[in-house]
Amino acid sequence: PPTPTPAPPPKPAAAAPTPAPAKKEPTVFKFPFFQGLDSQLGKAYTEFARLVSERSKGELKIELFPDSQLGGVKEIAEQLKLGAPIIAGGADDWLADSVPDFSAFTAPYVFPTWQASQKFFNSDYYKELADKAREKTGLLLINRNWNIGPRHFINKARPFNTPADLKGLKIRTPQVEIFVDTINTLGGTAVPISVAEIYTSVQQGIVDGAEGPIFALRAWKLHEAAKYVSLTYHFNLIGGFIVGKHFLGLPADIQKLLIDANREAGEFNNKLVDGTQAQDRKFMEDAGVKFNDVDLTVWVKAVQPVYDKFGKVWTPGLLDKLRAASA
Repeated sequence: PPTPTPAPPPKPAAAAPTPAPAKKEPTVFKFPFFQGLDSQLGKAYTEFARLVSERSKGELKIELFPDSQLGGVKEIAEQLKLGAPIIAGGADDWLADSVPDFSAFTAPYVFPTWQASQKFFNSDYYKELADKAREKTGLLLINRNWNIGPRHFINKARPFNTPADLKGLKIRTPQVEIFVDTINTLGGTAVPISVAEIYTSVQQGIVDGAEGPIFALRAWKLHEAAKYVSLTYHFNLIGGFIVGKHFLGLPADIQKLLIDANREAGEFNNKLVDGTQAQDRKFMEDAGVKFNDVDLTVWVKAVQPVYDKFGKVWTPGLLDKLRAASA
């Protein structure tokens, strides 16, 4: 009989495919703010988020929460203190209740120019004050290069040419003591109301008007309910990067990346200020709003009682050091 053909050797088992490495989920930071995404600050915070994602190669992510979605200043500050993964844009009003000296930096007409404010916030004296505030509150306010823009009045009744024109009118203001005292000193009645309730409060006559930067007045749609904007420049908040327990526990390289990106986004914001104010003013004028300028010397003189009152709770010599550092 023929010799049987040997069976072919068995084929080696195919190697199992190497599993693809699991995609690493990015570390997410919530970033709340009080205006819309299409506002001046909304655009700048969007740029901040872009820079962080780009520079971390997608390992870090800024999740934006516009329009007060996470609450007001007090609620967010409390979450920062407790260690929630939140970072935010803020100004001195975040700390003023706990550290009275910080109310001086939001006082009416305290900085004569933007350059003066930057000299002060880059001084060793400010850094010393910021470190003391962190020890007391658990919050750190850095990158003081965000030009939020001057604040003005909008109301339903009449143009404000002098402080006397505020008499008898209720004006919405943030729940910040020096803001409230300033409005009352000028002759109006300050009514602290959250950002989320500004529009309905003006529309329904709970208040006669409000105050804020021009971009915010438009973002809050107040041009639909009030038709007079008086350019008083009574406050000019210098924003910054406010962080708490969670951020302060991060590795130094991540902290630096976030700080650097935020500072650069602040410069981006500052390039928007003038153009955005002009665009928002035209938009509001086209909606029927009338703008008027004022003699600022009258207004500066009228707020002196605010300095007399708060000078009693500020550290002795604070204003002199502030003015020397920003001269």
